[in-house]
Amino acid sequence: MSVNQLAILLIVVSGLTVVPNVQACGCSDDRPWAEVASSDVLFLGRLVKAEWTYTPESAPWLTIPISWSRAFESNSTQLTFEVERWWKGSGERYVRVFNPSSSCEMTVPPVGVEMLIEASTSRGANFTWLCARSVPVYPEVFIQYIEGQPGYEHDRLLTRDSLQVHLGTGFEPTWRLQPWLIIALIASIGGVLLWRRRRAAA
Repeated sequence: MSVNQLAILLIVVSGLTVVPNVQACGCSDDRPWAEVASSDVLFLGRLVKAEWTYTPESAPWLTIPISWSRAFESNSTQLTFEVERWWKGSGERYVRVFNPSSSCEMTVPPVGVEMLIEASTSRGANFTWLCARSVPVYPEVFIQYIEGQPGYEHDRLLTRDSLQVHLGTGFEPTWRLQPWLIIALIASIGGVLLWRRRRAAA
């Protein structure tokens, strides 16, 4: 995809999903970056999955995909991100963030959009909302094109360079073995050892 095509695509996406409806919820994101940096969770990542779920308030770690049963009504969107850089948080490669529909929910962008995500942590789950600084991160060519257009706030038109200016370099995510992968690895090693023992005994 050429730079021009990418810029046009981002313009379409921004017109549909990026500009927050600040009047509906009365939000204004004029907080200093130092306050944003002190949030529970802050990272740069690419949205890889969005799933509408039912999440009990008493157990935010328990989520039921709406596709499983029509008996539940969606009260949250579960967003999965592949993290490129952390400033605050667990440091994992993949992270889930909930976007509750009961509050000023953030408009869910298309899968593949790169975003800065600010979230709070409650009972082991991460939550973001419209008034958080959870916004797309644009290529510089898009900023140059849109700069000066009415209705856009410059602090929401973020690039990688501007993030580094505001927040520093941060740290890269860690790669952690998933429990199922550890079990599979142990089972495979055990199977090979058992096979070799039986072969030697034959």
